[in-house]
Amino acid sequence: MARFDEEYIAKIKTDFANDNFKVRKTRLDELRADVEKELSIPDPNIALSIVKLAIKMFFDGSESCRERAVQVTSICLNSWSLPVEETVFIFFPILHKRLGNQENAETSEEIRLLLVKLLKLSIQIYREAIPPFIVDIIDILNRRIRDRCPDVIKESCDCLDELVLTVPEFRLRSEQIVETVIIATRHKHYKIRVAAVHSLGRIISLARCESIQTVCGALGECLLDQNPHVRRAVYKVASLWLMELRDRYSFFHYILPLILTGLNDENCSYRNEAQNWWHEIGLQYVKENDELLKDKYELLPIELENYPFDVERPNLGCRTIVSKEVHKIIPTLLKELEDWKVEVRIRASELLEVMVLHAEINIVSLLETILPVLCKVCSKGEEVVTQRIVKSGEIIGYFISPKIYWQLMVPQMKANCLIGHYIIFASLLKHCPKTHISEQFNEIISMMIENNFCETRELISLQSLLKIISKLIDCCEGVSLDDNSLKNLHLAILSTMAFGNEDIRNEAADLIQKLARSVSLSIHDLHGKCLPSLFNRLLSNCEMWESYSFDLSILMVLLSLFSGPLKQQLIWKPGRTVEVIRATALSIILLFLKRNGNLSSEFFSEIVPLVISLCEDSYEETRIYSLEILSYIGLHGGRNIDITLFKQILIVVAGRLEDKRDSVRLKAIQSLRNILLKAPRLDSLKGMPDFENILKSLHLLFISVDDSNEQIQDSILEIFKVPQIVTNVKSVFPEEIISSFIRKCRHKNVSTMLETCLKI
Repeated sequence: MARFDEEYIAKIKTDFANDNFKVRKTRLDELRADVEKELSIPDPNIALSIVKLAIKMFFDGSESCRERAVQVTSICLNSWSLPVEETVFIFFPILHKRLGNQENAETSEEIRLLLVKLLKLSIQIYREAIPPFIVDIIDILNRRIRDRCPDVIKESCDCLDELVLTVPEFRLRSEQIVETVIIATRHKHYKIRVAAVHSLGRIISLARCESIQTVCGALGECLLDQNPHVRRAVYKVASLWLMELRDRYSFFHYILPLILTGLNDENCSYRNEAQNWWHEIGLQYVKENDELLKDKYELLPIELENYPFDVERPNLGCRTIVSKEVHKIIPTLLKELEDWKVEVRIRASELLEVMVLHAEINIVSLLETILPVLCKVCSKGEEVVTQRIVKSGEIIGYFISPKIYWQLMVPQMKANCLIGHYIIFASLLKHCPKTHISEQFNEIISMMIENNFCETRELISLQSLLKIISKLIDCCEGVSLDDNSLKNLHLAILSTMAFGNEDIRNEAADLIQKLARSVSLSIHDLHGKCLPSLFNRLLSNCEMWESYSFDLSILMVLLSLFSGPLKQQLIWKPGRTVEVIRATALSIILLFLKRNGNLSSEFFSEIVPLVISLCEDSYEETRIYSLEILSYIGLHGGRNIDITLFKQILIVVAGRLEDKRDSVRLKAIQSLRNILLKAPRLDSLKGMPDFENILKSLHLLFISVDDSNEQIQDSILEIFKVPQIVTNVKSVFPEEIISSFIRKCRHKNVSTMLETCLKI
């Protein structure tokens, strides 16, 4: 056993002063062994002298000597009872020089770690003597928490925790280190981030709360951390604050988002923990405010009828806390929904859902602010965010009557109806009680029709519109529905057929059946009740239609639904009235072709023969529409037009060049141009039946070019200006025949132009 006396100290001094580092190292090893073996406590002055000598070795040039010196000092402080005042006044300034001073800072990471551990030990031992050195210690921790070595940073955070717990005087100066710890929450090592989060939690819990807003902002960023341990640390800290923090009610609006975000954490275990902590917070709040909440607790139902959500309803305390703070949190949350970072938008949408679920009816005062933002965000097409916002809308719709949010949404939809308006409106109606919808039923349907709400062409909007219509139809069951509302619902369904894809049209067809069942009518009777007024509407404004007119699109839907009855109107019958009906039917078919381009085999087999026969109808409009349809067929028929049909169409159309009406003749010329543009090689038809009739038809074209009507002359000359047509015609007419046509022209200018076009 070593005997610690003056002679022993003299040997230590001598060896520590030796230039050979091996001698110093050996003496430090022996000193450490002696201190570890010494059971009796040496004289305090001797012990202090040994510690002083060891501390001086903190500046030794040898890294191994400095390491041993720190170890010896740690053992001495932990084992011996040293004079407090003398020790701390020597010890802390030296530590500050090695850890907090830029010039004399320790270069070895391993030794810096030992020094920080030594600092933590000294705080535990000399807690009552710390106050004079708080500034130095804060300086040390500010530097070491920014250290390059992860272990040093983590140990520094632990040291900070010890300082907060054991030295009350530090709490008055805690603001000086908050920013440094916040920086550590962004460190690349997750364990350091976790340690920093816990350190911030203790600083706010035990020290001053002036920085709580800044700290909560930093912890809010940690909620986006990919490592679940970091997020769990935030939930834990937030739950402790909500239960233990002094004046915590004043800071609820800062802290609540931290714990409520945890209710949707992707890690199931940590999500359940957060839910349990939050439940306990609510129970504690009820106990603390028993008198204030007594009436609510006794009168309000714990379970709501038809509560539609797949979660347990939050307890009264949780709902009350959120309801009191929601107006402070929502504005910031709405800004985050439009943040440039995807993860921020997703977290904000998740938190919004939780806030709305807790606030319940109390969210009503914020609807004017919330709904426009939700509609705007949903219009951006971000699927994950939209799904969460839709759930928020469903919750709002369950608790809030349409009478309230309807008044807020209508002006927005009239001004600029976006995709988001359809999505949000559909979500609001999804879980809304039927009795609430019934109060606004007629008003909702009228607005949908009168304000172009049903004229959307966006697929997502159409899907949402179908959901809205389906919910409205559900409310029709067992209710007397007036004719106007029924017709508007019917028209709304037809509009989705007009602009939707096949899936939309199929779903709309199902809704037609659903609507018929809800009002106890057959499909035939439903159409019979709704279509007369709809046709009157279409007829009243058809002259103003453009290619994208809503009413034209509705007409196209009706044609596709009722093509059979329309075909019957093309069959010739005597009488002036049926003449007009035939012309109208042809005009509808022409519009349908131009809109949908539907040239199916069924169309060619059933409709085209009827159209060809009507080219000789006595009614001028009928002949014109027939020629225009054949012109469209000739240009767009493609493979559906075989040789036989081509010959038939060419002969019939050319025959109209001798019509008594110039308007019909001009339409025939225009039709011939389109037919000849897509015609097969005419010389390949030689020897076929009707070839002579084809030549006669082309002969009529040459004869008609010499017509006295200049408009007809010009129209035919335009045909002969097309090289493709000229080449095809010349393939079946010898040059001498063409020359004779030119010579026989009565109008010199026509013969000149024709000769130029044909290049004879």
